[in-house]
Amino acid sequence: MYKIFVSATADHQLRRLDFPQRQRITVAIRKLTSNPRPPGKLVKKLVGQGGYRLRVGDLRILYSVDDKEMIILIHEVGK
Repeated sequence: MYKIFVSATADHQLRRLDFPQRQRITVAIRKLTSNPRPPGKLVKKLVGQGGYRLRVGDLRILYSVDDKEMIILIHEVGK
């Protein structure tokens, strides 16, 4: 299982969301621990950055994956 690390920026952005949005984002982030690159149209590899974008409703989670260390770093959360 991958470990999740949340940047200070993403943490601040998460705290500013209302409770239902924060819950949906938290559930989506937890699901990434078992598969950081889930199949489907909701995850897109970012061009030139090596990161990923996950859609959760009208919100986006920008993150990167370190397979060697089994770490997922959440960079930003927002619209």
